[in-house]
Amino acid sequence: MSILKIMGIDPSLRNTGMCLAEVDILTGDYRFTDIDMVQTKAAEKTKLQRQNSADLVSCRQLHRGLHATIARWKPNLVTGEVPTGAQSARAALSFGFSTMLLATVPVPIIEVTPREVKLASVGDPKASKEEMMEWARKQAPDLQWNTRKLKGEQVLTNDNEHMADACAAVAACVQTTQFMQMMAVYGARAA
Repeated sequence: MSILKIMGIDPSLRNTGMCLAEVDILTGDYRFTDIDMVQTKAAEKTKLQRQNSADLVSCRQLHRGLHATIARWKPNLVTGEVPTGAQSARAALSFGFSTMLLATVPVPIIEVTPREVKLASVGDPKASKEEMMEWARKQAPDLQWNTRKLKGEQVLTNDNEHMADACAAVAACVQTTQFMQMMAVYGARAA
């Protein structure tokens, strides 16, 4: 077994982005083979649904969608950007949901930080969402990125940022000491 399947996850309450990469454990080279996203909706403004009830529905949708993708892709390893630094109570709640979602993953997980993700991909810890999406699209131009027509041209939609961040999480993961140690063990077994 010289190929390891790594699933990148960018968890969020509204848009959880995912990607699948194949990593050669002897060289560390990787290529992205698939992307996916689970999207949820906020509670209606008319107050027909309580916010906490809408949040519960969203959490169930995220859990089902994530676990369906895990079952379909069968990754050997997962990596995810664990959220930090909430600026409001609502953001902190969303971060809690995202962290819990990552905690439900039944596959070994390597955590990466937002800074590691941006440095491993674009090379700038303050990279914009647009730069992250452009990097990911260049890495995997054949994947099914979400696009729309603008002035006669197909352009990326903003929701691609979550799948792009999932791709960048994989790029960060393969640079971690934890991954390199694991790769050395797998590499010794494969050789």
